[in-house]
Amino acid sequence: MIQEFFANGKLLISGEYLVLHGARALVVPLTLGQQMQVESPGEAQGSLIHWQASARDQVWFTAVISTVGWELISSSDKEIAGRLIEILKAVDTLNNKLFEPRLNYRIKTNTQFNMNWGFGSSSALIANLARWAGIDPFLLYFRVSEGSGADLAAAISRGPVVYSLNGSQPVITNADFKPSFQDKIWFVYRGHKQNTAGNLTAFHGEGKSSTYDVEAISLLTDSMLKVTLLADFEAVVRDHERMISGVLGKKRIKEVLFDDFEGEVKSLGAWGGDFIMAVTSRQEDYVRAYFAGKGLQVIIPFDTLVKYD
Repeated sequence: MIQEFFANGKLLISGEYLVLHGARALVVPLTLGQQMQVESPGEAQGSLIHWQASARDQVWFTAVISTVGWELISSSDKEIAGRLIEILKAVDTLNNKLFEPRLNYRIKTNTQFNMNWGFGSSSALIANLARWAGIDPFLLYFRVSEGSGADLAAAISRGPVVYSLNGSQPVITNADFKPSFQDKIWFVYRGHKQNTAGNLTAFHGEGKSSTYDVEAISLLTDSMLKVTLLADFEAVVRDHERMISGVLGKKRIKEVLFDDFEGEVKSLGAWGGDFIMAVTSRQEDYVRAYFAGKGLQVIIPFDTLVKYD
């Protein structure tokens, strides 16, 4: 029997870092995501999982794992295999009837985007495994991650959502985020992947945010959904960057790298890597020429990347 699953990629538009402390964050699912195929070929000796992970149809990781004692038999990368076993053990804990004794499984994943883009391949995997196991994806997520869960919310949502934490409980609300000026919003890859987990650990340790910061960012998230004019959206983006800049003690990315850009530039997710969001009244040729001049070639329009119901 073959079962197939799909989960969305994500971009966190607002609320980065402070969503961990209860701020409302705007997160969008992407048209690109991760497919997972599970084949259980029937009774066989071994109790093995044969795992194959691909990105853009190119295999990048393989492993053979025993479901008896969760022993790694072989792999192309022991560190990645160790992380995978951690997740699979959590799945088994939440549904101890999923992996049947003496049954072999073949699991294949295919991520539709570059793994370095920070689009949420890990959260998509957790969402797909949870669907297969018939378990609460957030229970699985919080067993294996210190993140907020906003990326998981996007992985399982049919359109943009506002996400927050009430204590440890996720709160997800559908968001009407399809601005009339979406043709003026671009997503640009900076050329290197940021270590999100490391950034979150550092932020937890610093603890510089206040109740005021959390509420201010929440209000800016609300404003992103309400504004109807491009100039007002740019102002919200600018205010958001200034707030997070103060919390982190880091300069805004526009100040550091794009001070002559005619518009606003916002970091997305962990500051310092992955994608940025560029907002400008200028035309596409200006945007592409500007960022090409900075050595950045991956420039994706809003309306081709953000998923809607």
